[in-house]
Amino acid sequence: MHLSAIVEALLIASHDPLAAEEIARLVRSRVAEAEDVRMRESEEGKETPPLPDWLVVLSAVSSEQVVAAIAELNAAYLENRRAFTVLERPKGWKLYTRVEYGDFVRQLFPGRKPERM
Repeated sequence: MHLSAIVEALLIASHDPLAAEEIARLVRSRVAEAEDVRMRESEEGKETPPLPDWLVVLSAVSSEQVVAAIAELNAAYLENRRAFTVLERPKGWKLYTRVEYGDFVRQLFPGRKPERM
């Protein structure tokens, strides 16, 4: 798994914007949880393989790495002509519809201003 895909999944799932440090904390927390499960199973006598290398690397993910992953996502979105982008606002990062697709999205909300575009 790639950090950019994990960040994308978190941004899609979250209704609220997420700060880079919060995303990094969520990733580190998931790795710690996986390690706890592995240790518990090991203590119960179950044979448990070590965590995969890609997961271990994520145990020290930083907010700077999250921001780099977001830049990677935005570059891929632009290259693939996706209709959305990730933007940082005062409360954090969030997926938004690109401005050029706003007229189409407005069709979902006739007579009403959409909350996010």
